[in-house]
This record gives sequence, C-alpha cells and structure tokens, in this order.
Amino acid sequence: MSGDFSRDNDEEADTVGHALKSHVKGFSGFGRYLRQVAETTFFGAQDDFMGRIYIPLGDLPSEGIDHSFHIMSKRQQERRKGEVHIKVQLIAEQKEQRRSVSAEDAFTEFMKLQKFFVAVEAQEFIKRGGASWHGQLTSPAVQLLHQHAMQNGMTELDEAVCDWIVVAEYHEKCGVDYKYVLFTVERLQRQWSEVRTKGVDPEKQIGQGKVQLLLNALRGFRDWSFGVLAKFRVVFPPDNKPARARMAFLLKCLEQFYEFDLIQQKLPGQNFEMFVSSAVK
Repeated sequence: MSGDFSRDNDEEADTVGHALKSHVKGFSGFGRYLRQVAETTFFGAQDDFMGRIYIPLGDLPSEGIDHSFHIMSKRQQERRKGEVHIKVQLIAEQKEQRRSVSAEDAFTEFMKLQKFFVAVEAQEFIKRGGASWHGQLTSPAVQLLHQHAMQNGMTELDEAVCDWIVVAEYHEKCGVDYKYVLFTVERLQRQWSEVRTKGVDPEKQIGQGKVQLLLNALRGFRDWSFGVLAKFRVVFPPDNKPARARMAFLLKCLEQFYEFDLIQQKLPGQNFEMFVSSAVK
C-alpha cells in the first residue's frame, strides 16, 4: 500500500499577502498579481507534491497502526524530507455498512471461520506428506481471525474456548498433533484462571451457551481418549517410538484436562489416575 501526500494550496491562509509581497512592486507588478488571483479563482491551484510512503499490507497488525513514517520521493533524482503521522485500521466492512452483531453470533461466525481454516490447512499439510498437523495456521488466517475477534469485542477467553472446541472436533479427522492439543487445553485453562483471579466468574463472562458448547467438546474428547487408551497396544505400539511419544502427549493432555476446575465442577466423580486405570485395564 502506498500513499502520496501533497500540500493543498487552496488552504494557504496568506495567499493574497504572499502574492502582494512577491509580485506587486509598484504598479508594474499589479497586473501579475491580478492574473494570479484570477487563475487561482477560476482554474484552481495545483497541489504541491510533498512525498510518498509505502506500507506493506502484510506488516499491518490487526489492531492497526498509529505512528509516523518517513516521506520518500517519487523519482530517484528528487530529494524529499520529512515525516507524516497517520493512523490506519483494518475493517471488514465500510463504516456505514457495519452491522451490530451479538456476542453469540460473533462467536459462531468466528468458530465457523476457524473450522474452515483448520480443515483446509490440516488437509493440505497431510497431502504434502506430514504425519500430523502442528496446529499453526498461516499468517493471513491468523490475522483474519484476530481482526474478526477485535471488531466484535471477543475476549481472549472467547478465543481460547473456540480454539478448544475446534481442536476437540477436528483433532482426530485432521490428524492434529497432540502437542498442539496440549497447548490448546493449557491456554484454555490459563485464560479461565486469569478471568477468575480478576474476581469474575468465567462462566458468566462467556455465557451459558458457550459453556455448554465447551462442556460438550470436553466430554467428547474425554470419551474419545478413553476409547483410544482402551486399545493402546494397537494404537501406540510399544516398539514404535513416535507412537509412544504421541501417547505421552495424550496422557499429558488428559492430566491437564482433569486439573481444569470446570471439569471438576461439571464432570465430577473421576480423576486422571482413575480414568487411565479404567481405560487400560
């Protein structure tokens, strides 16, 4: 993205005074002065080119920018000096077209968008020969999701909840690495705890609709993990080192899972040791 900057001569407050000082020296210069006024009035004055700036779109953060840039010349032989201070924000819609979106609708749209990106990028990764997708979206996808979240007032806890719901749904069908599953559950637990330390009930902050979606995703992951561990000798052969590493990360995921206070409150009656013992016996 580039921009040219010019000085508007129509906004010169002292045009007449300047012309009088420059051109009117006795009666001989009065004609030139009248011609200048006439040209300015009837034909308009041309703006003076001040310089140009370049802002790569890929360098624009989701929250926008608000600082000064050095002015550059159009041609190499010209020399332009100075700075211009600008503020740039990325928006998905024009201001007059912006619509009010409820917190629930914003969350649903965010989740649909994230599911799309995860499905496409995970499948492409596996097509290229990867064993399990690392979970990292491309920079444009991350920027688009962050922009959507910012424009709709989503909190970091909202994003963490959505991350877990999407990963819990797609980790099996898209072959998501258990390292990323562990990262996601740790992030969720961290954001949940940070909200609680501020004296706010996380469940009330996100609303019962999101709490129910989260519980369904947590319950689904727990049940799926039970089935996998029940046949761990087949899924994770002891003589297969990469398989043993995957099982280790799955167990770490489950350990964090059972330390999550929402699990302890809403899905009581079991702990990590009891769960694993029941599954592998």
